Parts: sequence; C-alpha cells; structure tokens
Amino acid sequence: MKQFLLALAFVLSSSLGAAEAVFSGSGSKIYLLPLGDGAFVNVIDIEAREITQRSLVDWAGKHPVVGLSRSSGEQILFCTSSSVWEWSASRNSASKVCPDTEERDD
Repeated sequence: MKQFLLALAFVLSSSLGAAEAVFSGSGSKIYLLPLGDGAFVNVIDIEAREITQRSLVDWAGKHPVVGLSRSSGEQILFCTSSSVWEWSASRNSASKVCPDTEERDD
C-alpha cells in the first residue's frame, strides 16, 4: 500500500503543474487530466490500485479536455475550449451542459 501511495503522489505531483484533478463523490477515485492535448482522462482507482485511461472523444470530438470539476453524485464536469459536459464514468455517457461557443450568435 505504501508503494502505491508513493506512486500516486508522484503521478499527481508531476501532472498537476499542467493538468487538473478531481476526486469522485465517494473519494475512491481521482480523475486526472494527463499532460498534453487530447479528449481523455486518467482514472486512478485508489481502492483497486489501478490507473486507467478513459476516452471522452465521443463528446469532446477534436477539442482537448482542458478542465475538470465534480458535479452531483459521481458525475464529473469536463470542459473543452468551446463547451461543458456532465459525464457519468460508470455509465460512460455524457450530456452537454453549455452549448458550443462556435454555435452562439453573440
């Protein structure tokens, strides 16, 4: 367990400079934006001691994910340069919260 926590601390400290992270509602997972561009997020499962990568390209398309936040329950908000989405990691589904800025007539 100690080695896993040290590895987790290394991943977080090396990535947080250019990325964002958020805990799940239960605190059992950490969602982390990896360095670089792309429509994906790393999921750190603290209890299972696993790190997986989840694609958000079905919703974000060609836009990289640039920010994360927690919504109600286990929902995660993610944003691109032009929109905001609410994502359910357990169901792997998302719905748009804020329209694309390119679609607005302001």
